[in-house]
Amino acid sequence: MNKPWVVFRLFFLLLFFGCISESCQPDLPQKKFRIAFSQCCNDPWRDVMEQEMFRELAFHPELKFEIKVADNNSDQQIAQIKELIEQKIDLLIVSPNESKPLTPILEEAYKSDIPVILIDRKTESEQYTAFIGADNYEIGQTAARYIANRFGAHGNIIELQLGMTMTPAQERSRGFRDVLAKMPQLHTVAKLELATGMEELKLLFLDALRQHPETNIIFAHNDFLAENAFNWAQEAGRADGLFFVGIDGIPGLGKGIQAVEDGILDASLLYPTGGSEAIRVALAILNNLPYEKNNKLQTIVINSDNARILHLQMKKVESLQGSIDEQINKLEDLNTIYRNQRVYIFILIFSLLLAIVLGGILWKSLNTKNEMNRSLEQKNREVMEHEQQIINMSDELRLATSAKVDFFTNISHEFRTPLTLILGYVESLITGGSTNTKNAKNDLSLVRKNALRLLRLINQLMDFRKIESGKMAVRASENDLVAFTREIVEAFRKTADKRNIELGFFSVEKSLTVWFDVNMVDKVLFNLLSNAFKFTPDGGKIQVAVVKDPITDKAIVKVEDNGQGMTKETQKRAFEQFYQAENHRSKGTGLGLALSKELVGLHGGSINLWSEPGKGARFEVSLPLGNAQFKEDQLFSEKPDSISYDELVLFEMENKEAASQPAPTGSHEQVLLLIEDNEDLRLFLANHFGKSFQIREAADGNAGLDKAFAEVPDLIIADINMPGRDGLTLTKQLKTDLRTSHIPIVLLTARSSMEQKIEGVQSGADAYVTKPFNLVLLSEIVKNLLAGRENLRERFGGNLQHGKLPSGIGDLDQQFLRKFTSYVEANLAEQNLTVESLSEAFGLSRVQLFRKTKALLGESPNDFIQQVRLKKASQLLLESDLTVAEIAYRSGYSSPGYFSTAFKGRYGCSPSEWREKTKK
Repeated sequence: MNKPWVVFRLFFLLLFFGCISESCQPDLPQKKFRIAFSQCCNDPWRDVMEQEMFRELAFHPELKFEIKVADNNSDQQIAQIKELIEQKIDLLIVSPNESKPLTPILEEAYKSDIPVILIDRKTESEQYTAFIGADNYEIGQTAARYIANRFGAHGNIIELQLGMTMTPAQERSRGFRDVLAKMPQLHTVAKLELATGMEELKLLFLDALRQHPETNIIFAHNDFLAENAFNWAQEAGRADGLFFVGIDGIPGLGKGIQAVEDGILDASLLYPTGGSEAIRVALAILNNLPYEKNNKLQTIVINSDNARILHLQMKKVESLQGSIDEQINKLEDLNTIYRNQRVYIFILIFSLLLAIVLGGILWKSLNTKNEMNRSLEQKNREVMEHEQQIINMSDELRLATSAKVDFFTNISHEFRTPLTLILGYVESLITGGSTNTKNAKNDLSLVRKNALRLLRLINQLMDFRKIESGKMAVRASENDLVAFTREIVEAFRKTADKRNIELGFFSVEKSLTVWFDVNMVDKVLFNLLSNAFKFTPDGGKIQVAVVKDPITDKAIVKVEDNGQGMTKETQKRAFEQFYQAENHRSKGTGLGLALSKELVGLHGGSINLWSEPGKGARFEVSLPLGNAQFKEDQLFSEKPDSISYDELVLFEMENKEAASQPAPTGSHEQVLLLIEDNEDLRLFLANHFGKSFQIREAADGNAGLDKAFAEVPDLIIADINMPGRDGLTLTKQLKTDLRTSHIPIVLLTARSSMEQKIEGVQSGADAYVTKPFNLVLLSEIVKNLLAGRENLRERFGGNLQHGKLPSGIGDLDQQFLRKFTSYVEANLAEQNLTVESLSEAFGLSRVQLFRKTKALLGESPNDFIQQVRLKKASQLLLESDLTVAEIAYRSGYSSPGYFSTAFKGRYGCSPSEWREKTKK
């Protein structure tokens, strides 16, 4: 064997094992820590503490967390801590049941090099790592100061105390007493301690109220005592004249904040749990980062002014926690995919190397040494390219997993409708094959439009998150507000000319220097102008003005239109997040005005609204002159090069005419009604189904209901989330109305949970399709529903007998068929039994009756009457000796001649001939 070939094989063996080593190398494990939390007992306050801990732990999968509960038993808590010390945990968090009994065991843990974090209550030793808790003495002082501010003139107080053997109770009472000592106008008329039980405390409280009728303030050491005092006072008829103050401020249904919001308590002092702080301090200790040994938690007074806000913020935190949990699960799924992909890559590398070796052997037998060297060189380049591809794939995967907690949910409808359009148009382009046609370019334009809509929504959400977390950085520079506003107005000039809207700009000042963040104010003014164009009809008027108010020393930008205006209710809620007025057909995200208000607020300014229905609306943005409202790090001397206009807004306005071109309605017999508030999706469906149906459209539930009654279509496709009347309500109303109960209904929705699907089916819908949907699947569902109706008609049409009704149709339709056939049979001999008399009898128009019988029986009312009359006549011909003329009149025919003609058309012979043939 020659030497070059040996070198060749050795090289590839080294490369092979190197790739195996790289592909099989396990992920570097993140260091894990085990943390234990010894809880003295379970109560609502400590439940909130645990919730805060778990909320913080969601961001740190490297922490293994466990909880031990002592049920208010110090001996049990000592035993639990001893067990944890023996297990050599990494860190111990303790909420001591009692200070003195717990001191020795916690000193033992501390001396065993286990960091000890105390929450809420210290021990009698300084041998602990960190303490986190509120200052009960300060809380007592705060309560006294708050009462003094509210009752500066006079106040008589009953203090409801926890067991005074407890340190928190002693400190709260002492702090409260020390402040009152400096305020002679406030008197504590009674101090009642919770010593033996609530019943005894109730008797003492009611007795104190009787002895001191001048009492007007109740101060309780916790919200539970305060709420009970309220109930006791209410029983005694004294609650209306008393001011109740508690401590804890626990969020949640039936807790302290709820009690303040419901008016049971007048105020509660927040007693922070320190759960989140404990986990953050624990992480700092375990990672050898700086931390404070004593961490004092601050309190606030919760009253009717801020209880509602705090309550909503807590609910929002819970919602965000659910989103975080979902993202963590998704991250775990992505990690699994990543590991699987590494295995696939290893197999690919192995296969590639095997192919290289086999190829080398083949080339050895066919080519010279030089040819083999060239081949080896080429294969090496291919391996390097594949390795680079693998590196790129790994980088992309790491970038995808880094966004594990940065995504907001709870707005699936806003995402799924654009996704439906994007996927639908892409599938249409794939099926069509060519992207050079005019229709294909329109489809791509709509794909871009909906992609921009998703991008704009995400940007708005991220801006909100930055604002709420205090991370929205203001970069204020000195700019000419007049020139800046004029430039934005001119960006809308093309749209105004197309729609014949008079767009004006006015400013008394030639220039007006104002400090502001160009990008933020750009978003505000762009949103106000886009809203003005959205709600102003063609040929309307929009005016923009910049003025200087010398009284308030502020610059004011006014945007006014003469569009549809707003109701008082809409004006009150216009700046709420996600709010959209029900009567506005132009749908958005409900974020624009809310975000604009926040951005103006970051400038120390304000945004105000004036409007009247039918007379337009006026928005005024006020910005302070000078830069005193900004911090030093928010001021910048350089100015941005250009303004980044909202691409989606201009795109939608400039392409509105093209997007709203009517869809082909076709000349087909069957009628399909589309009820969808999204114009793009409605156009997309109309273009698709217009090849097979006559298309009728409605933009909201109310218009859809009217068209369904007027047109009586063969099938309805409706969205669930619509203005006016939602899809579920619409379906229930259509399915319970005799005129439309037979019409198959397909519901489109972004609501994809099993409970929501069940709700849709229970409303009477024949099919429930979630967005984004596959257009082929939707087409097959429509086809199957209509085919099922056709099968029923073929099976029972023309052969329907009273009492033998088809299965597979609704109860209301069965009742209609039963009444319809009974009525026809009962009035068969009447010559005036016509479509008009049937329409009057059943309260339906001629069109509605025709479409209903055609849908259920496959034939018109006249044809059905004719079939029943001929069947009745054939029975009389066989079973009676009546003449043909007598039988004709008894069957409802106006003359024997007309009867004979109709009979012969059905049976192929005259009545007399048929009687003779049949009786033989």
